Amino acid sequence: MKWQSISTRMGFAAALLGLTLAGCGSKGTTNQVLVSVSPSGGTLVVGQTFPFTATVTGSTDTTVLWTCNYTYTTTTLDANGVPTSTTTKAAACPSDNSWGSISDPKQNTVTYTVPSKLPNISPTPPTGTFITAYTVVLTATANADKKKSGSATITLDSGIRITLTPVTATLAVGNETQRDTQQFTASSPNDTQDHLRWFVTQRPTTLPTGTAFNPTPASAPCAAATCGTVASCIDTSCGTVTPGSYTPPTTL
Repeated sequence: MKWQSISTRMGFAAALLGLTLAGCGSKGTTNQVLVSVSPSGGTLVVGQTFPFTATVTGSTDTTVLWTCNYTYTTTTLDANGVPTSTTTKAAACPSDNSWGSISDPKQNTVTYTVPSKLPNISPTPPTGTFITAYTVVLTATANADKKKSGSATITLDSGIRITLTPVTATLAVGNETQRDTQQFTASSPNDTQDHLRWFVTQRPTTLPTGTAFNPTPASAPCAAATCGTVASCIDTSCGTVTPGSYTPPTTL
């Protein structure tokens, strides 16, 4: 009788333990807080606005708090226009809205407004280093669990597009009476020609495998005797200078 009673009690205790453990596992899965943000990101042009929505599951408290952070990437080029180093820096978006603004950070759906122009970077990158990416990250954190969040990554675009005509030209070299000149024209629907800087570079004859040539004012410096000259001015009163007028060298 004693053995039967002990066995019955042990079986009941084991069944109760199994039921308790099963209940704990089910509860943990049900209450897992998750945050998703839609859309997850994209590219926005300066001055543009776009809505983002955060959805919280696993809790009766579905509210969130939005925050904004930014990163910018600088790339340093060598004399041949080949990237030699890339650096990325990150920080919280300042209150002056220079990196954009969020309509109401306590709402699940917010409207992000891109700044009217790309932010100024301070201090200014040194010569030969160029800002190659502006990125904003919007993060929605669940109030039900501060460790759970979702985010959207936005690339900022100046919106400036430049079309150059003609794209190729064949010119004769020689002295002032022998050589040709060529007028190139740059058109930009959302900028003025007075704000464009013209320069001449020389493409390297060889480049490391998988490396792209990035023509910039500091890349592949080329003397007038080798590459010729192109007229440039970045003032609204250029006088007699006609931007884009190219003169080849006297000899090859």
